[in-house]
Amino acid sequence: SLSNRAGEQAAEEIAPACAGPDPAGALNAIEKTASLPGIKGTQGPANILRKELRPSPASPFMPWERGRSLARDVRLSYGWNGQPLSDESVASLLGIGEADLKPSRSDSAAPVVGLAIRESGNAMRLHFRKRNRAGLRFEAARLLCDELIASDSDQWLSATDSRTSRQKVQRAFAAQLLCPIEHLDEFLSGDYTQERIEDAAEHFGISPLAISSHLANNHRISRWANTL
Repeated sequence: SLSNRAGEQAAEEIAPACAGPDPAGALNAIEKTASLPGIKGTQGPANILRKELRPSPASPFMPWERGRSLARDVRLSYGWNGQPLSDESVASLLGIGEADLKPSRSDSAAPVVGLAIRESGNAMRLHFRKRNRAGLRFEAARLLCDELIASDSDQWLSATDSRTSRQKVQRAFAAQLLCPIEHLDEFLSGDYTQERIEDAAEHFGISPLAISSHLANNHRISRWANTL
């Protein structure tokens, strides 16, 4: 039933997020989120990027390699070198306003997954799961990535905690888009102390955990932290 509305591949991405003691309850919560007005965005920026970007590398490229390559191409397309991206720049990629990436003070429960619902006329409804600035920026970048790689038949785009190939592409894309590893190297200059990692997180506008994961996945530090 969900495949008919969300798209077959989209349903496959959402299914793992429903694992747990109450899968039906989780699915109902996701469907309820999808029915809400959300934040109005547009598919326009992604549509333009798809025409400009190189074809995605196929197998045997790993998901994280695909994500990093795609992020580098997006930065090149916009002329963003290694500078940190402003909230306005990140928001523009989804056709939303800078204010939509402001931390939420809502007391309501956060959605089970982050969602972008494609609608007619290039419109899109966004439902962010994260509530803090760094999390919102990272999730926005992940949903842009899904816009770029999802098939046209997918009406729902999701950012979840699962470790599917598509979610790995998203995470690697978001890390490289917001914090290019080459420029993170320059910023840290070999200093991987927690204090310096926190400085980098503030500079690039992502979380310290995302910085640590990015470093581990690029073989700068050992995998003592959760990886992307």
